[in-house]
Amino acid sequence: MLFVSLAIIAATGLFVYLLRLSDNFKFSKTTLILLLLSIIANISLAQNYTNSLISNANDRISVSNKISYWIITDHDWGMTWSVELFKKFYEISSTVRSL
Repeated sequence: MLFVSLAIIAATGLFVYLLRLSDNFKFSKTTLILLLLSIIANISLAQNYTNSLISNANDRISVSNKISYWIITDHDWGMTWSVELFKKFYEISSTVRSL
């Protein structure tokens, strides 16, 4: 949730900044930033999901990187971390990115 909130704030701030500069490509630049953030989030969630599949590498299941932790916190969802939960978040991220 923190990652999504920060991405929305950053995109809004960038758009307002570009609006003041009288730039003709403000929508394109803002969309590019959002697309890059979406790709970074998708790669982080994919890494987290594949690391959770390898049971020998980890003692227990955990979030493997900071961006994934910002998206899948242990407080917001009320669920325990599991391979199925990580897969669900990765699939949602892939679907959103492909749109």
